[in-house]
Amino acid sequence: MSSTTYSVELAKSSRASCKKCKTKIEKDAMRIGTHTPRDDFDMTSWNHLECFTLPRKMVQQGVTAHDFVRDNLRDESGDILPSRADEIAEALEAKKAAVAKSKEDGDSESSAGKTWLADIKIRYDATQDDNPSASKKAKDDMSILVETYGAIHKLSIADLKEILQWNRQHVTGTKPVLMIRVLDGALRGRLARCTLCEGGRLKLHDDGATVTCSGAFDEERNVRVACQYHGKAESAPRWQPWLMQMPTKEEDEEMDRLIAEAKGEVPSASDSDPAIAGLIKQANKLDLELHNNEGIKKATAAIYKLLKSCSKLIDLPDDEGDAKHKVGAMVAANRSQPVADIVRSLVNELGFREAKDDKAAKKQAALKDSCKCPENLPVVSAFQALAEFYFKEGNRNGGVVHSKVATALQNLDFVVTPENAMSLGKGAKTKVANIGAKSAEKILEFVSTGQIEKLEEKRANEA
Repeated sequence: MSSTTYSVELAKSSRASCKKCKTKIEKDAMRIGTHTPRDDFDMTSWNHLECFTLPRKMVQQGVTAHDFVRDNLRDESGDILPSRADEIAEALEAKKAAVAKSKEDGDSESSAGKTWLADIKIRYDATQDDNPSASKKAKDDMSILVETYGAIHKLSIADLKEILQWNRQHVTGTKPVLMIRVLDGALRGRLARCTLCEGGRLKLHDDGATVTCSGAFDEERNVRVACQYHGKAESAPRWQPWLMQMPTKEEDEEMDRLIAEAKGEVPSASDSDPAIAGLIKQANKLDLELHNNEGIKKATAAIYKLLKSCSKLIDLPDDEGDAKHKVGAMVAANRSQPVADIVRSLVNELGFREAKDDKAAKKQAALKDSCKCPENLPVVSAFQALAEFYFKEGNRNGGVVHSKVATALQNLDFVVTPENAMSLGKGAKTKVANIGAKSAEKILEFVSTGQIEKLEEKRANEA
């Protein structure tokens, strides 16, 4: 039987998905095919060029990326090879280096976590000696960790997972990893939901120092929204308290409330809120007829004026035309309802300005915490916003692409400028993984003008 063969081509359509990242391969994008012979046919799988890794056996045999392109890669069209051979080899070398670094970082991360855990164990063992001075020390961070270690080091994996489940935390991993998560929680509190993607589950890495988020599932659009949050454990958002015993019904309900709030599932406007009660009281005084167009027009103006008086509380659009359009649409759709109910519905739809401002501030803080170079925060925010728009529209591919660009920009340790923006998408020494030529053009557009035309279009359409 013949061995596996490899080919390169420009995708003929957008139907095939990448075996590695699972996203669609856009038409005309370069892709590498792996053709594995079976009894009666060849099984073919496709990868984006940037997702393809050199076969392990070839690497072990000393085959380089350039060797692979020259000796193993076939181009039936003749449009790609040999003219773009160097470009392909450079991309494969970059992927090989990224895989090696990831493994190295993973080994280093695991080692760092185990070292931290071992240090706590040494200090715990020291407290078991008859040392009277140990009990007199103040309860600092280390003493909290040592005390918690004493309570959990003999627990089984099942018991440790149960503690993590009580606190709604990740429960996968070896016993040392689970212990690190429990120790971190005892010291700093429960990891809250991600403020960047609004609801994703934060995960503490094995090193006990790094927290990331893989994204959240948008149930309304049936799509997973990727997230590039990457921060330090000590500055990650937290909820209190950390529970070392089964939560009560009230504690469970409070955790449910916090998670729902983090996902944007804000409770409906309640008349028990004095500000809302006052607004509803004024709405009940309005004498409005909603049975004809003229009545709807007058009602729109009156309700707009009422909400405008509470604009510091209600997040009414600043543009009067946009605000009246929202009010008018709600009035027309609910003309058979009492005016007070229409006002409640508007408050629920518009939301509260303070809550939205607080959410926006937390999102910016999360992005800033994730940026290696703080000066790049504005351009990272722009690409994050673009990604969110694409995800909301159901365009997962567009969302993933722009999310990956945002992550790549986050990890840069130098400032992006008009002079170096285009080089991020090309060149053997300057190209950054997951940033292509078109993305580099958008980056240049932003660092030169302070905005991206496509993003402004989407913002205008949403408004």
